[in-house]
Amino acid sequence: MLERSSSQAFAARATPVVNCATALAFMVAIPSVSSATVFPTGFAGPSLEPGMVESGTAGTSYTVGGGTLVLSQAAGEGNGQVTVSLVSPVTGDFSLAVTVSAGSLGRADLGIVLGTADWSHTLADVFINDLGQSVNGNIFQPDFAGAFLPNTTQTMTLEITRTGDTISDIYNTGSGPVVINSGQDPSLADPVTVSLFLLEAAGDTGAHQGAFGGFDIVSLDGDALPGATVPEPSSAAVLGFGMVAIGGATAFARRKAARSQIPLITR
Repeated sequence: MLERSSSQAFAARATPVVNCATALAFMVAIPSVSSATVFPTGFAGPSLEPGMVESGTAGTSYTVGGGTLVLSQAAGEGNGQVTVSLVSPVTGDFSLAVTVSAGSLGRADLGIVLGTADWSHTLADVFINDLGQSVNGNIFQPDFAGAFLPNTTQTMTLEITRTGDTISDIYNTGSGPVVINSGQDPSLADPVTVSLFLLEAAGDTGAHQGAFGGFDIVSLDGDALPGATVPEPSSAAVLGFGMVAIGGATAFARRKAARSQIPLITR
């Protein structure tokens, strides 16, 4: 499993926007799904909504109910990571948003990541980082471009929008939406897979917990969105999962080649 550098790299930041990198890569089998122009996820529980699947390393877990999805990492397990993903790709123009609460997050990241339909490449992510000290947005195609803004708010809305071949990372603490990062490239117009994630800082073995609520995807052009088709367990099996984690742009470049050799997860 690839490691991420310590979040202490952010401690010495002197400007509000700097290069950083968090890439998650997954491989999932994609079943067929029904169509919808809105994919609302109420997290009513006790199970995930149809069309969603969880995957994680040892010591991770999730609970869902009462409108909230909680992702957790138990103490004593290093480099933990847990995701809840849509099993089918999203096409066309869309806006996806989710409320995150990082009150018990600790040294970990909590947010949304987009990948290509086969999870061979990460396209974009937006996440709250390390005790709420920053909110980050990365665009990975055609070249990596990362940015962050200082933040001390523990609860906020994270959003990713796509119009044509332009993707924007946005956050909102209640004072209106703020664009953290935006990128344009033909590859950003391809079908995307969507995951909510909790990612533990490299070397940390503490307990971590973050919560999601009000996760919705809205089609902006009428394209079909993932519907309520339940995949067979074998179809939804997660085949692999890996990461390149926070560091400078140089560190990201050094590790980029390793993404083609992502190891399988065992639990």
